[in-house]
Amino acid sequence: MNHRTLTVSAAIAASAITSSVALADFVTFDIVWEGISGSNASATGSLTIDTSILDIAGGESIWRAFDHPNSPYVDFTVTIVGAQLHNGTYSMANDDFDQGFWEASGPLDLSADLIGQANFDGFNYWSIDYANIPSNAQQNILSTAPRSSTANDQLVMTSMMAQVSVVPLPPAAWTGLGLLGVMGVRRRMSR
Repeated sequence: MNHRTLTVSAAIAASAITSSVALADFVTFDIVWEGISGSNASATGSLTIDTSILDIAGGESIWRAFDHPNSPYVDFTVTIVGAQLHNGTYSMANDDFDQGFWEASGPLDLSADLIGQANFDGFNYWSIDYANIPSNAQQNILSTAPRSSTANDQLVMTSMMAQVSVVPLPPAAWTGLGLLGVMGVRRRMSR
């Protein structure tokens, strides 16, 4: 082995050893709800799932508290507008939600809208403070107030699309690229 090959091998090994940070596999969905039964309310939201805990593409289902140590739910936010009651933004960060239920009966195409796919049965969530925080009343139906309230707007989930994102390089790759760049500069200087 020549000196250059040893240097490159050592640089790659060092970058692999010094970087122990693993990137989690997260998928974020954009969600849209529209008012039904004469309601002018609408809602948008986003849900981020850790796919190392929940195999969303493979058709796994899970009912889990948002604050459970093995919860696949990383982030969840809902913004409601045009409702008779409880317009506003609600989020996991504010502890507004209690439990979430992701339900799929088979493989899903994450490049397409999940609504309308035969194997997607829905994502539903609940709040302990149901009287003040909108929650699901039935599958894929969001209620802005308890059913007994005359000011209860109901919204149906009409879209759930995975966001397209650029996956960042892991730190080991950046370290390796940096070392290769330094070696290239060193090589040019030695000529």
